[in-house]
Amino acid sequence: MGEKTNMRIVTRQEKTVSLLQLALIIVLGFVVYANVLNGRFIWDDDLYIKSNAHIRSLSFLPQHFSERIGEGYVGVTPQGDFYRPLQMVVYTLGYALWGLNPLGYHLVNVFLHIAVALCLFRLLEKIFLDRTLAWLTVLVYVVHPAHAEVIANMSGTAEPLSALFLLLAFLSYLKAYVGLNTFSCVATLFYFFAALLSKESAIVFPLVLLLYHYVFKKAVKPILFFSVAAVCIFYLSMRSAVFGGLP
Repeated sequence: MGEKTNMRIVTRQEKTVSLLQLALIIVLGFVVYANVLNGRFIWDDDLYIKSNAHIRSLSFLPQHFSERIGEGYVGVTPQGDFYRPLQMVVYTLGYALWGLNPLGYHLVNVFLHIAVALCLFRLLEKIFLDRTLAWLTVLVYVVHPAHAEVIANMSGTAEPLSALFLLLAFLSYLKAYVGLNTFSCVATLFYFFAALLSKESAIVFPLVLLLYHYVFKKAVKPILFFSVAAVCIFYLSMRSAVFGGLP
């Protein structure tokens, strides 16, 4: 009975430490970026949000998947090769909830940044099997000034949104790799596709997976990996249809 009691005490202590670690990540994320919450629209915020007619009605949601970013900017034909429909979906939903109140868009970026940090914490812990290492690494990540420009600008939503989906895809991939269960496999493909629709740079994910297999000396499971690669092909074909080619 004495041994069982000690085991319960240890378990409770571990749970308490775990909750405190997660809480500190969340609190730091808010504290570091609290000063941006009163920021106004600047730079590309006008192109993507303030003067974008296509985010002002939920009826435009399907249209975001068939046009380049910024199509709804009043009076100007959009330039560039950016195809980020999920970023526009986030702005459309945001406009439906809080209109052109900058606070709402800033909060979205801060919440996304914190969510990315929490997923990164879980991923590092799962890969290296060292919770303290994962936690300390994420503490550096969540306060690092390199993220300031992206999180402070409302038009920077694509980066943390894509990063969040990529981390979720990686976590699902690791789970699918162990048992090849259908749910985890589908989740991996779904999250990866969502990351691609958030920002184009997510296309490096298959290379990241190959690097993971190489570094940790794990054999590639062809069905799982080539399913991920197939998502790239589907995305490129979808993008090609929007741009009339592959710019």
